[in-house]
Amino acid sequence: MEALRTLTRQPEPAQWAKAFWPMVAVAVAAMLDQSTRGPSVTTLLLTAAFG
Repeated sequence: MEALRTLTRQPEPAQWAKAFWPMVAVAVAAMLDQSTRGPSVTTLLLTAAFG
């Protein structure tokens, strides 16, 4: 039963925000890619973040 309690534990708000906001940022970048004619916005953001 200990494993069941661990799996059903509610995430804390800080943990939820850590997962939610990056997902929103990626979704916005993907939408911007569809509305630009020039270079890919997603590629520019990923290059700036990881390059």
